[in-house]
Amino acid sequence: TPTPAVSPTPTATSVTAPTPTPVPGRRETFSNREFVRNGGFDVKYDDWGSGGTLGFLEVKNVGAPTDPVLAIRVMGGAGTGNAWQQLYLPTRVTAGTLSFAYRLTTVNPGAQGSLTAGLLKGGGPQPTLIARWPVVTNVSGDTGWQSFQRALTGDEIAQLQSARDAGQPVYLVLELATNLEYDAYVDNVSLKLSGEMVYPALGGRLASGHRNDANRMSIVVMNPDGSDRRTVWTSPNDTGKLFGLAWKPDGSEIAFASTHEFTYSPFQADIYSLRVRDGQVRRLTNPPGHAEIQRGNYGKGTVTGRVYNNFGPVTTFMIYVQGADQPLATVHPGGFGDTVAFTVPNVADLGAGVGQYIVFIWSGQVDSNGDGVPDKLCSPGFSRAGVMVDVRAGETVDVGTLQFNGDPACLQYEAAAPTWRPDGSRVGFSLDGVPSMVDMAGNLGTPFTTDTTGVLQFAWSPRNDGTILCTAFEGLYRISEGGKQGTLLIGGENPPYVKPKEFDWLPDGSGIVFTDGKELFLYRFADGQPVQLTQLNMHVYPELLPLGDPVRSPVVSPDGRYVLFDRRGPGTVGRNLWMLRLDNPTEMWPVTTDGRSTRPDWSLAGAPAWQVYLPLVRASGE
Repeated sequence: TPTPAVSPTPTATSVTAPTPTPVPGRRETFSNREFVRNGGFDVKYDDWGSGGTLGFLEVKNVGAPTDPVLAIRVMGGAGTGNAWQQLYLPTRVTAGTLSFAYRLTTVNPGAQGSLTAGLLKGGGPQPTLIARWPVVTNVSGDTGWQSFQRALTGDEIAQLQSARDAGQPVYLVLELATNLEYDAYVDNVSLKLSGEMVYPALGGRLASGHRNDANRMSIVVMNPDGSDRRTVWTSPNDTGKLFGLAWKPDGSEIAFASTHEFTYSPFQADIYSLRVRDGQVRRLTNPPGHAEIQRGNYGKGTVTGRVYNNFGPVTTFMIYVQGADQPLATVHPGGFGDTVAFTVPNVADLGAGVGQYIVFIWSGQVDSNGDGVPDKLCSPGFSRAGVMVDVRAGETVDVGTLQFNGDPACLQYEAAAPTWRPDGSRVGFSLDGVPSMVDMAGNLGTPFTTDTTGVLQFAWSPRNDGTILCTAFEGLYRISEGGKQGTLLIGGENPPYVKPKEFDWLPDGSGIVFTDGKELFLYRFADGQPVQLTQLNMHVYPELLPLGDPVRSPVVSPDGRYVLFDRRGPGTVGRNLWMLRLDNPTEMWPVTTDGRSTRPDWSLAGAPAWQVYLPLVRASGE
């Protein structure tokens, strides 16, 4: 059992967030709402598990009106195959209807097949049958496409309600039984329920990425039930991608990682700080940002020089001088050994004696393994010119000859997964897998050092004792700020063979909630073993995961009772925010349903104070 990552003596003063003001719970009555996920099988077979004696699942195009469809297959002899999915039910169920299209077919003349549908409750090897409905019995040959529909009886509704109230998982099962090789194709699976949803009273504010109607990434804040949603920042272009966001401990700012200024920085993605009350944004890494410089009314100068190509052929090439109105894309360094002159006009003078960086942004084939044969496309690559230039307003400054060396490793300097230090003084992040941090003045640092491959995320303990957890290729590590390597807590080659990718601390520092990219898990240091919370992705093969429904960005509520995360929602190609109750993970519901929400975080502070300016009106004679 790992030693709990706690210390009785804090090493720094943390910022105390205001006590969260709960948003009162609300009741919602609904009719015929869909409760099966991915009933159209448009993205492989996420959310569906398979079983049976000789059965497995595929997704096939068979000429159905809504291809692709789910194929339940039994191969090589008598046996069964099934597809199953865990259902997440509302607070109260009053009515329900199950429907789907099906087709049974075989290439064996003597084969007979039967298809049944049913509902099960309870976990473990012996779940309890709620209902079992024959769909088609002992057919042979090809049935063609048929329809099945069944309204749930009062007794079946009562059993669903009983299972939900007892915290028992409920499963929808489709089973094919045959004496020889047989296939069952299933399409448009739908379980529509009527009833009531009672949402809990929750405090704090949510923030998440959101893709707006103009296809631009924005950041929105909202109540934990999805109400009172407000846009607090929108990318100035449609090239921006969001690589995570995090509330400051006092709720006043949101740090986020974005690519919207990638042609104006040595990084493809930078860390920014957004002041929530007025939407003011500043770039923390490589400051000041392009938008800040454009607002600054600086004097302008010109920078000239030459580029010596010490790398080789490239496809595209740009030069950016910090403060320039635009990157220069009209020069090309040619081949190895060539030299080209450049002139960059309209460069802001950021101050006397202030060095401004020069960056080459390029793409092309690289020899990543050093065997002399290009084997990788780098697009884009970022290379600092190695010199700083002191721009002077109204003058032309020549920087001489700069070497373009490229980079066979094709480092893109992509900042991701921002996290605040508990005292609010620094933002941590992963920079191409290297743990990094930046203070409010833009100074970069390293919170810890490690030779562990590819740090995905790290976060300081909310106990503010200097403990850090980080995830990397091998799993989850515990380390002290300023320390080295750390202790592997979960992962490696040891059971349960789970490798955490993204996580969030429990508010009391007693453990974390994490995702392995497929499911959610709860891990308490005192127990030493992760507990699986969801059954959303039954893929066996990792290569199917990008096509499935990976669970991302788990964040725990201020009271430690709920976890928020993003995943692909029912009937959408985008992602939605979902909520799950930790002490009863059969309770799960969507917070957003538009397919545009991603990378959430939950502020421990209450709702921000939105400023309203009113005119002063005086009575006559005052």
